[in-house]
Amino acid sequence: MTVSVINSLLVTEPLKVVVLTFIVSLIFKKPIEEDEKEEEETITKEQIVIDIEDEDSDVEKEASLSDTTRTRELEIQMKRVLHEIGGYFILLLILLTIVDNNADINKRYLHQTILNVLVDTSPSFRTISNTATVFEWMNGVLLPSIYPRTSEYGTKLKPDELNFLDTSRNFRIGPARLRQLRISPDECEVPYTMVGKVRDCNVPYSIPREEDGHFGVGWSSSDGAVNNSSPWVFRSAFDLGSIPTTCEFATYGGGGYEAVLGASLEEALNITNYLFENRWIDQYTRGLFIEFTLYNAQVNLFTYAMLILEYPPGSAVATSMSIQVFRLYDFMGGVFYVILLMLAHTVYALYLLYNCFKIFQALRFDGKQYFGPFWNKVDFCQTFIGITLVVMYLLRYVVTQVNAKTLANRNGTDFVNFQYVAFLNELYTLFIGFIIFSEVIKFLRLLRFNRRIGMLASTIQYAATALIPFSLLFAFALVAFASFGCLIFGTMIGHYRSFIPSFETLLQTFIGKFYMVDLNESLIGPVYFVLFSIVCFFILLNMLLSIISDAFAQVKDDVSKQSNDYEIVDFMKQRFRDNLRRLFKKIKKKLGIRTKSKTNTGKTMEKTKQEETEEKMEEVIMKLNTLIEKADGLNRRPRCESQTSSQIVQERKDTIDEASRSNVPGTSQTSSEIDEGLDDTSQTNTDPRIK
Repeated sequence: MTVSVINSLLVTEPLKVVVLTFIVSLIFKKPIEEDEKEEEETITKEQIVIDIEDEDSDVEKEASLSDTTRTRELEIQMKRVLHEIGGYFILLLILLTIVDNNADINKRYLHQTILNVLVDTSPSFRTISNTATVFEWMNGVLLPSIYPRTSEYGTKLKPDELNFLDTSRNFRIGPARLRQLRISPDECEVPYTMVGKVRDCNVPYSIPREEDGHFGVGWSSSDGAVNNSSPWVFRSAFDLGSIPTTCEFATYGGGGYEAVLGASLEEALNITNYLFENRWIDQYTRGLFIEFTLYNAQVNLFTYAMLILEYPPGSAVATSMSIQVFRLYDFMGGVFYVILLMLAHTVYALYLLYNCFKIFQALRFDGKQYFGPFWNKVDFCQTFIGITLVVMYLLRYVVTQVNAKTLANRNGTDFVNFQYVAFLNELYTLFIGFIIFSEVIKFLRLLRFNRRIGMLASTIQYAATALIPFSLLFAFALVAFASFGCLIFGTMIGHYRSFIPSFETLLQTFIGKFYMVDLNESLIGPVYFVLFSIVCFFILLNMLLSIISDAFAQVKDDVSKQSNDYEIVDFMKQRFRDNLRRLFKKIKKKLGIRTKSKTNTGKTMEKTKQEETEEKMEEVIMKLNTLIEKADGLNRRPRCESQTSSQIVQERKDTIDEASRSNVPGTSQTSSEIDEGLDDTSQTNTDPRIK
C-alpha cells in the first residue's frame, strides 16, 4: 500500500501530467498560430486599404489644389480685365468730355456764314480772274460786309454795331489786312532765240526768290526813309506774326508787304482805291492774302478767315480760302459744366503722369522688348502725343493772352494776327483727334475675348508677313499709273493736274468714284482706264483677298495661332451667374419667399447626373480591383481566402452605399442594382482567387 502510494505520487501522476501537458500543447499549438497569422493578414489588408485611400486622397488633394490654383489665377485675371475695362471707359469718357468742348456744331454754321456773306455772292470770290475784278470784288462785296453801315432790314446801324459782320452776331476784332508776296524781277532765263522779243520773264514763287526790298509809291526806288506802316515796305514774318502757308501752287512765307484797311468803311475804301491807282498788284505779285478775325459771343467761338489769291506766272488768278473756327476760352458756361471740364483736364493730366511713370518703369526693366507687343506701341504713342497735346494747350493759352493784351493796348485800331493761334488750335485738334481715334481703336483690344474678333485679329497678325511686300507692290502700281495720268492728262483734266491729285483720283476709284467721262476727252483715256482696272482690280485686289483668305484658313485650322482669352469670359459669366443667384437667394430669404422644389429635371441635367454617377462607380470599381490585386499575395489557404473575399464584397457594398449617399442625387437607384450584381459576383465568381 505504501509502495503503491509512493509510486503513484512520485512516478505515475507526474508522468500523467507531463504527457497530458504535451498532448494539450500539441492540440492547441497550431490553431493559435493560425489565429495570429489571420490577425496579421487582416491588419495587413486594412493597412493596404488605408494606403490606397491615402493615395487616392493625395491624388484628390493634388487635383483640388490644382483646381484651386487655376481658379485663383482666373480670379486675378478677371480682376485685371475688369480694371482694364473700367479704366478704359473712364478715360474714354474724360476724352469725350474734352472733345465735346472743341467739337461744336455751331462751327459748321459759322463757316457757312463766311461763305454765304463773302464767297458765294455776286460777284463771287471764285470768279475773280484779274486785278480789276479783285478790287471790284473788294469794294463791292468784302468791305461792305466786314464794315457794314446798314442792317439787313435797311436801317442805319448804331456806332457800337459797326464792328459786327451780320445782325450783331459776329464781332470783327480789329481791322482787316491785305498782305502781298512778290518775286524779284529778271529771275527768268529766256532762250537765246527769244532774246529781244520777250520784254520780261517772271518765275514761279519760292521763298528763296521772294522779294524783300523796300520801295516807294508805285514800286519805285526808295528814298531811304523806312515807314513800317507803308504798304511798299517789306516786313518779316516775325514782325507780322504770320507763318508760312501752303496753297495750290507754292508754299508762301509769313512776311510780305502789309496794308491795314482801317477801322471804318470810308478809310478802307480810300486805302483800296489808293492801292489800285498805284498798281500795288502787278506782274511780280504772286500771292495776295486777305485776313480778318471774328468773335461770336453767343457760342464763344472765334473765326479766322484768310482769302487767298494766287498769281501763277502762266495762268490767271487762282482762288482758295482757309476759314478756321475755334474756341480759345474753354472754361465758360454753367458752373457744373465748368467744374466737369476742369476735372476732366486735371484727371487726364494725372493719367499722363501715371502712364509716363509706368512706361519709364517698363523701359527700365524690359528695355527694347517693351516695344514688342503692338498695344504697347499704341500706348507709347498715345502718351507721347498726349504730352504734346498738353504743351500745345499751354502754348495756345499763352499766345491767346498775348493777343488779347495787344488788342487792348491798341484799342482795336491795329490788326492783331490770330493766324498763329489758329495754327496751334489746328495742331491741338489734330492731336486730340488722333488720341480719341486710337482710344476707340483700342476697343478692339477689349473685343479680343470674342472668338470671332480674336480670329480676325489673329488673321491680320498672321497675314502681316505677306501683306507688307504686297503693299509695296500695290504702291508701286499706283505710283506708276498716277505718274502716267499726270503726264498724259494733266493739261486737259483737272483731277490729273499734278501727281498728288492724280494719286488721290486713283484711290477714289477703289470706293466707286470714277471719272470715266473726263478720260474720254483723250484718245488714250479709255485704254488707260481699262488697263488700270485689270491690274489693280482683277489682279491686285484678288491677290489681297487670297492672302487674307489663306491666313484666315490657317488660323482657323491651327489652334496655336488663336488667342487664348476665351476661358476668362466663361469664368466671368459663371461667376456673374453665381453671384446673381446668391443675390436672389438673399432677397428671397429676407422677403420670406420659399423656393419651390423642382420635381422634374431637364433632360440635359439628368444626363449630366447619370454620367457623373457612372464615372464615380467606375472609379470605385477600379479602386476595389486594385485592392483585390494587392491582397492576392497574402491569401494562402482556401478557407481564409473565402473569408477575405466575402469581406471585400461587403467593403464594396459599403463603399458604393457611401458614394450613393454623398454624390449626385439619382445614384441610390443604381446602387441597389449594383448590390445585386455584387451578391451574384460573390456566389458565381469563377476567379480561382475567390473560390
